[in-house]
Amino acid sequence: MHKLLIASRRKSLDKNLKDLEQALYTSTIVSDNVLSMLYDSLPKTWRQKILVTLEHARTELPLLKSESERLLLILQRNDKYKK
Repeated sequence: MHKLLIASRRKSLDKNLKDLEQALYTSTIVSDNVLSMLYDSLPKTWRQKILVTLEHARTELPLLKSESERLLLILQRNDKYKK
């Protein structure tokens, strides 16, 4: 989650993409429950930034599209159940 937040704040495209890649690679080895728990612990504004960052990742990192979509679905499902 930290890398996704940092990526949203980066001015440098190279560093932004590197953070996104690291976040997506790491998310594949972390369970869905842990991802959900970490996401839930964040303030709403941070959660919104993470979702926007993941939307961005789908287009900017086409080779990691399935990973970004998977993570986005997990987190969006989490937000849906909180309402």
